Amino acid sequence: MILPTIGILGLGFLGKEIIRQASWPATSWGSNLGAPAAIPTHDHPQRLIRFDWQVREQWEKIPPDAANLILTIPPFYDDVDKEIERLRQWGDWMIQHRPQCENLVYISTTGVYPNREGHWDETSPLEPDTLRGLLRQATEKTLAEFFDLKVLRAGAIYGRNRSVGERILSGKPIPEGNHPVHRIHVTDLARIVIQSLVEDDFPSPVNAVDQEAAPTAAVAKWLLNQNFKEIPSGTQLNFKSGFTTRTNLTPANKRFISNRRLLEQCDYQFKYPTYKDGLRSIYT
Repeated sequence: MILPTIGILGLGFLGKEIIRQASWPATSWGSNLGAPAAIPTHDHPQRLIRFDWQVREQWEKIPPDAANLILTIPPFYDDVDKEIERLRQWGDWMIQHRPQCENLVYISTTGVYPNREGHWDETSPLEPDTLRGLLRQATEKTLAEFFDLKVLRAGAIYGRNRSVGERILSGKPIPEGNHPVHRIHVTDLARIVIQSLVEDDFPSPVNAVDQEAAPTAAVAKWLLNQNFKEIPSGTQLNFKSGFTTRTNLTPANKRFISNRRLLEQCDYQFKYPTYKDGLRSIYT
């Protein structure tokens, strides 16, 4: 497998996992807002640039080399029209000054689908009912005006140091209810990103969710029943009524997101098919 040079806009939880998963060309780079920090390396060093995407004057920091871009940064503004205008200004600038960076993978969200019962796939109409979903929908549409775009609509991303287990150990409230939550282990999402980069016929958009959507309360109870050493015996669950991952929305207990395109068209093989596999890898 020949890996392309990549540029990760937003070297956070997912970005670092993408770096870990492969030995990228030495010309690859990633950006973050803070001071340079240690990032994973394999056979080649990775370049890290300090970059604020919101500041037009800093766009010049994007390296001039050809690269496949991966955008993990969420929208900046709470106003859809304002965010669209910002994206169009950046897109115009990129076409003029970085035309060699024409390919872009965008990490979107399953929140672009409505909070209603039913099965939603990539052909379903987008009817987001939250500001977050509206912003992501607008971002998908706007970026497609300027780039050869591949969109991955991810479920809740979890992994080591970022999971239901961490909520339990820190005493944070666990959402009650039977509404299914769609998840994706950060390692699987990184592997899907890589596959989208190396396969020319990789479709877009793709729902990046694993094989078992489950209520957060059910996941938390399962985790406590496993007696993992990292979760002390006697640990209590702290539930909060009405506290959901989709804030201020009435839970839709039969809302399911299809991953058929990922399985059948992309022939993707999960490393962690369900939350049980993923959490077991973290806590054992």
